[in-house]
Amino acid sequence: ATTKAGGMSGGAMVAVAAAKSRVRAGCNLSRVLLALGEAQGALHAASAACGADPDSAKAVYLRARAREELGELEAAATDARKVVRLVPNSVDARELLARCKLALAERRSADRSLLIMALGIVRGASVGVVNSERTSAVIQSVRGLLGALQTLG
Repeated sequence: ATTKAGGMSGGAMVAVAAAKSRVRAGCNLSRVLLALGEAQGALHAASAACGADPDSAKAVYLRARAREELGELEAAATDARKVVRLVPNSVDARELLARCKLALAERRSADRSLLIMALGIVRGASVGVVNSERTSAVIQSVRGLLGALQTLG
């Protein structure tokens, strides 16, 4: 709401101040909880701060950090990208994004390696079992998973 002179009304100013206070409090709580190793609580506090101001770079960065700690790497990377858009010169956000990308690549590589090993085990186990429908179905499932992983990266 605005006044006739174009300024904010008293109620609007109070609402803006309250939102800023919620962001500040959520960010402060999130920082403390991260320092204490309480990533889930930090995520909750940072998410509340983001709810009060979705474009608060500090709140989004802290939510990304909490998500990284919780292993939610895709979501952490998404938040880090948003911080980089909001604050292009943020070294912390760029480092966080790089860590998330590296961890995601390592995770995909490890998943791919496990599936390749599983395929080798299934193929080895099926050597003496001719025309086994079950073995054939397992091999097809593993091949399908390998195909899906190849499309990822």
